Amino acid sequence: MSNKPWACFCSQRIDETFVAKFGWDWQNYTNKVAFILYGGSLIVRQNTSEQNMLNGSEIWFGIEKNEGNIMDIKKEYERWLANATTDADVLAELKTLDDAKIEDAFYRNLAFGTGGLRGVIGAGTNRMNVHVVRRAAQAVADYLNETSLPKRAAIGYDSRINSERFARETACVLAANGIHVRIYDALMPVPALSFATRYYKANAGIMITASHNPAKYNGYKAYGPDGCQMTDDAAAIVYDEIQ
Repeated sequence: MSNKPWACFCSQRIDETFVAKFGWDWQNYTNKVAFILYGGSLIVRQNTSEQNMLNGSEIWFGIEKNEGNIMDIKKEYERWLANATTDADVLAELKTLDDAKIEDAFYRNLAFGTGGLRGVIGAGTNRMNVHVVRRAAQAVADYLNETSLPKRAAIGYDSRINSERFARETACVLAANGIHVRIYDALMPVPALSFATRYYKANAGIMITASHNPAKYNGYKAYGPDGCQMTDDAAAIVYDEIQ
C-alpha cells in the first residue's frame, strides 16, 4: 500500500473498533477507505463499502491484522490452553474457540481503571474469569504491601454469574499475601461494601458486580479507604502491577 495522506470524517465507534465511516484517499476522492484502530494498530482498508464498515462482526473478524500480533495472540492462547487447568469451564471453552474467537478473547488484557475491571464472562485475557480475577487480586495485594497502609481489605459480591466464586478467589489471593480480609457471607449491594470498607478501616474494598451491564458480564470494582472508587493514581499503580 502506498504512503499517501488520508482524509476522513464522520467517525463512528463499533465495540472496541474505531472506524472512520466516510474516508477517502486524499489523492483519489473516489477511493473509499476505512480507518480501523485494532489492538493498538492503525489499519487502513481500501475500497470498503459503507455496509461492510457498519457490520461490526465483518469488521471485527474481516480486517487485515499485523501478522506479529496474530502470532502473539496464538502464543497466549496456547499458554492458557496448557496451564488454565483449574477451571473446567474456562478450559472447556478454550477448546471450542475458532481463530476469530481466539483473537477476540486474547487480543488485549481487560483494562483496569478507577472502576476496576468489567467484561464478558468467558475464557481469555479479554474476559472475566477466575484467572483474570486472581491476577487483579494479586495486583491489589502488591499495591497494599508496597505501601505503609494497614493490610486490611473488605470484599462483597452480588447475584451475578460467578460473583461469589470471584469474591472468594480474591479473598484467597489477598490472604495468601498476608492481608486480613473480611468478606460478606451473603449477597450484598454495592453500598454495603462501601460501608464495610469504612467500618472495618480497610484500605481496599473489592465488589464483584457488573452494575447495569447485561447478564453475560461481570466486574471487579475497586474501592479506597473512604469507601469510594479507587483514585486514578491508585488505579494506575494497580494497572501497572497487572501488566
